[in-house]
Amino acid sequence: MLDWLPSCLALAAVDAPFAAWPAVGAHAAGGALLTLVALASRIGLRRPGQTRNALAAFIAGRLERIMLGGAENSFFLDRLKAKTSQDVDRARQIAGHADAIADTTRQIADGAARARDVAARSRQESERGSAEIALSLGRFQRARERAAATAHDMRTLQQQAETIQRIADVIGDIAMQTHLLSLNASIESARAGEHGKGFAVVAQEVRALAHRARDASKDILVSLQDVHEQADRTAGAMQALSAEVDQGAEQAEAAVGVLGRIGQLAADAEHEIEYIAGMAATHVDATRLISDAVQAMLDGLAHTESELPKAADASLAQADVAEELFDATIDQADPLHLRLREAAMRAAAAVGAQFERSIDDGRISLDDLLDRAYQSVPGTRPEKFRTRYDSYTDEVLPAIQEPVLAANPEAAFACSMDDGGYFGTHNRAFSQPLTGDYEKDVKVSRSKRRLTDRTISRCAASTRPYLLQTYKRDTGETMYDVSAPVMVKGRHWGAFRIGYRPPVRP
Repeated sequence: MLDWLPSCLALAAVDAPFAAWPAVGAHAAGGALLTLVALASRIGLRRPGQTRNALAAFIAGRLERIMLGGAENSFFLDRLKAKTSQDVDRARQIAGHADAIADTTRQIADGAARARDVAARSRQESERGSAEIALSLGRFQRARERAAATAHDMRTLQQQAETIQRIADVIGDIAMQTHLLSLNASIESARAGEHGKGFAVVAQEVRALAHRARDASKDILVSLQDVHEQADRTAGAMQALSAEVDQGAEQAEAAVGVLGRIGQLAADAEHEIEYIAGMAATHVDATRLISDAVQAMLDGLAHTESELPKAADASLAQADVAEELFDATIDQADPLHLRLREAAMRAAAAVGAQFERSIDDGRISLDDLLDRAYQSVPGTRPEKFRTRYDSYTDEVLPAIQEPVLAANPEAAFACSMDDGGYFGTHNRAFSQPLTGDYEKDVKVSRSKRRLTDRTISRCAASTRPYLLQTYKRDTGETMYDVSAPVMVKGRHWGAFRIGYRPPVRP
């Protein structure tokens, strides 16, 4: 793997131009960097009369690329992890919805099966009802026939009663004539004197018989009148009953037709519901497959989510090693790094000195400067905080921070933060008031905010003379971050940070 190393060292010893060096594969460079640094330090990073060592400069340049690549990878993996976490949440929601759909589909299938049974029972009941009504219709028809026969008998009885009435009238007429004859016979027997007495007795009996016949005829007429009236009423009732029976029979016939149609509709519904039940059963199988597929996808995403931190940690570890190696060759790196490192260290010393003077003057106490009881400011988005010292830093820090930012145009920011990641006083460009536009405010209203990402955490915890890191901003821009600790009365207060873009390569 290191067959190119002797050539590089030989060329470095004679200070050959870098273009004459052999090409180094990326796979070999990563594993041999530490060895290169050690060898370069043995032969000397600088030769007498020279300002830069070609080998060390080569290593520094390659390390810079590795650092930037590590920042890119770390940012990508962080974004991928966030996206994967969102996908896992969505997959869980989809899985829940798929399960709910499967349950609902099963309920639909069960309901369709029950509806099919209900439709079948409805059809059976309709057929049974049709049969019962058909029997009732037969009874209606027989009752109608009997009613018609009874009405006919009553009409016959009325005719017979009329005949008897005529006979009774004849009997009454005969009785009346007999009475008149007996009366004439009595008169004649009285004229006959003693000889007519026997005839008078007969005439008397005939007259009595005529009276009884007339009375009987009257009784017959009265009885016949009652029979006639009763027959009329009975005939009318039978006619009405016959009409009602006819109407009931017609309604029964209509009911039979309705029940027949209902039975047909129930049969059609049974067929359709059976089809729906079959489709629902198929849908149950399909949703079960979908649910299983979504669960498998969820398991895969969950596994990816659990593995991504390992990849991110590996990428960060690679970046850390690259930063350590770069630190060993920084004197041979681009002068921009040296200049901004010195600027950060000078600014950190200036901030510490300013704080100590203010403590000595009684302007602020060390306890106030070390206050970490961050008080949230209500109604702020992004969330802002206040401390016992931030009003003081608003007065003294701009005079230190703004000149550093102005003197180094490559810098995106140059400001102080405490060891809790709190930016009490940021640069003026990033201390704009909140507008309510979150996307804008999160970029230009950074003062009074507290950040806890990896770059901030490492910077806040470091007490080394300086710390150089690479990271990628939420805007997608890859940046360098050089910081130096701020010490106050022997206490670690925080750090002074300068964020800048990579040097522009020709």
